[in-house]
Amino acid sequence: MEINLSDTEAFRSYVSRRAKEMDDEKSFIHSKIDFWFSRLEAELNSSNEIRQKKKELIDLGKFISCFNKDINIINALCESPDFIISIDNKNIGIELTDLVIRDKEKQKEGLLKKLFSQIENELKSELPDLKGIYRVNLIDRITFTQNNQQEIKSEIKKIIQGEIISGNLVTEIRKTFHNDIHIYHSEASVVGSLDRTTLEEKIKKKEEKITNYSSDNFKEIWLLLVIGGVQTSDDYSFIESSILNSLFKTNFQKIFLMNFFKSEIFPLKTE
Repeated sequence: MEINLSDTEAFRSYVSRRAKEMDDEKSFIHSKIDFWFSRLEAELNSSNEIRQKKKELIDLGKFISCFNKDINIINALCESPDFIISIDNKNIGIELTDLVIRDKEKQKEGLLKKLFSQIENELKSELPDLKGIYRVNLIDRITFTQNNQQEIKSEIKKIIQGEIISGNLVTEIRKTFHNDIHIYHSEASVVGSLDRTTLEEKIKKKEEKITNYSSDNFKEIWLLLVIGGVQTSDDYSFIESSILNSLFKTNFQKIFLMNFFKSEIFPLKTE
């Protein structure tokens, strides 16, 4: 829904409505998990275990709120799987885990900072009179590797030195006057994709635990992969199409990908 920010009353109405929706969702989640919060305090001894289980309960409550509000939590004190829920008179085991996708992006950050430092030193040596702060924008959805860093370096140096080129990786460089030289990148440019390999690795790791699950109390086992849940801060620019369109071979009956802060749930195709 688009809101005209110049329309003050419409904007205030929108903010008020969103605030109420968030409050309602928060109240609903607490109605599902508060009983188990008190049980955790009473039955678990480790503060770390209590904190982790509470975090997982909030993630599960969010899933219930977004996916099916009729779901009830039957057991939040088990370990294999993490939870047992009830839906349509059927008990289901839930294995819940965070999907951390920023590790690869942090690696990109480190490689880019190192590369930019090299460019700065080379330019200082080759063009000692060159000054300025240069903000580099890279192409969207860039896959930054050791193999293409020389191409990135070449494009940046040519553009800074005033050459007109048709770059493959650098879209724009903006200069701000300064008495030294410094190169940095637009942060948004390195928020990459959520790739299938990341999911496959996580699913494979969780698959290894399935043989330890006691299935006496449930008929199916679901895997819930949480992005950006409580205490994490992950983001991505897009989801690879193969994640949503191609089958995952798994022993889990269902796998869900949930973006906590965007309130998005993607049921993955499984076989």
